[in-house]
Amino acid sequence: MVKHSVYRAIVLTFLLFLSGLALGCTQTRAESKMAKDFSLADLQGKIVSLSDYKGKPVILFFWATWCTYCRQEFPRLVEEHNVMVRKGIELLAIDIGEPKQRAENFLQGKNVGFPVLLDMDSKVAYANNLVGVPTFILIDAQGVVQATENGLPDDYAKILNIK
Repeated sequence: MVKHSVYRAIVLTFLLFLSGLALGCTQTRAESKMAKDFSLADLQGKIVSLSDYKGKPVILFFWATWCTYCRQEFPRLVEEHNVMVRKGIELLAIDIGEPKQRAENFLQGKNVGFPVLLDMDSKVAYANNLVGVPTFILIDAQGVVQATENGLPDDYAKILNIK
């Protein structure tokens, strides 16, 4: 089961790489659409739903421990999270296709202040049409997806209509 999830995640990353080459870019702006609700367990076993954040802008960060680019994003997210909180933006990190223990081992000592959710069967990733990791989905306070990006955009607050 774990092997299958790892292979699936590798294939997703490869497809993301190929799609970036085919489009000649690394970032894609999503057409505006309503975000799909989901419920996932966090590392403590608490169920968290996207609808829990209704009325607030949310950034979803889809990642995996084996992903080099995801690993590079984590220090920036930990640092940027304080700015996001001051601006009223919620950040949810969603680990895709990995067991809880692997995510916990990776996060040890990283002082992560935002929720880390477990999408062990990758259903939420598939429901959001992800083709690889890292993927950021920026959702405004009305629940509309404003952007889907391969990296956290520097102007994320502007994209979410936050001043």
